[in-house]
Amino acid sequence: MLQATVGVSEQYEATISGSDDVRDVALLHLCCDASVAAMPFGDALTLEVGSEVVALQHTPGSGSGPVVSRGIVSSVTFDG
Repeated sequence: MLQATVGVSEQYEATISGSDDVRDVALLHLCCDASVAAMPFGDALTLEVGSEVVALQHTPGSGSGPVVSRGIVSSVTFDG
């Protein structure tokens, strides 16, 4: 079981629902009370160039905190 910090200090128990080591991303499932609303995820299949998006990132061991980026989709293909 993991501990996830939300906001400045709210902590919840969490489990890893899925991950992708190549893209360095993981999906966590938080166990919390009803006062916390779930954030809806978009559908990558309907994503279009020009769509507004939000990206969340945290790099453990980097010395920096979580990063939130907002932007506009410039391409809908990924060639790893």
